[in-house]
Amino acid sequence: MCLGELDGYPPFDIFINQVCKGLYLTEGMINRSKRMEIDGNLLISTISPEDIFLFKGITPRPGDLDDMFLLLQKDLDWNLILDEIRAQPDHFKWIGDLYNRTGELEEQYNVHIPIRENISEESELSVAICSILQILDSRTIEMTDLDNMLDDQEMELIDQSLNILMEINRIEIKDNIISLKEDQ
Repeated sequence: MCLGELDGYPPFDIFINQVCKGLYLTEGMINRSKRMEIDGNLLISTISPEDIFLFKGITPRPGDLDDMFLLLQKDLDWNLILDEIRAQPDHFKWIGDLYNRTGELEEQYNVHIPIRENISEESELSVAICSILQILDSRTIEMTDLDNMLDDQEMELIDQSLNILMEINRIEIKDNIISLKEDQ
């Protein structure tokens, strides 16, 4: 929820546990946050620059790209960012946005984002995963239909996507039929 701008004050957003229906506030983020007590009555926690970079990386607002560039001036821990990405439930829903945003950042500011190479394959997988979920939202699919529609390279990507979806308990495959899990 964006509270907008008041005259002379910057805008601020309030999110409860999740940003942009994708990135969750995790225990790791909470543990990395810095806490400040104000007048003994108010406790404010600020998340780490790495976590802010992730939050900014999945939103489409133009100002967030500028903020990401400013965060690059800090010595960001890229391994921490990768660990947080992988700790996120359903990160496949937004990893493509992060990949695209970091590409925009590199192009606009002529910088190098070390994690782009690491998330490239996951970004490609996310497209396939989201496509499969979208199809399964309205019907089931036979495995033979997929085999007939795709070439070997595409089928390898689909197989990886199906394995991920089974690992996270989103789909089931019975008698060569792929469907969403009923409890989803």
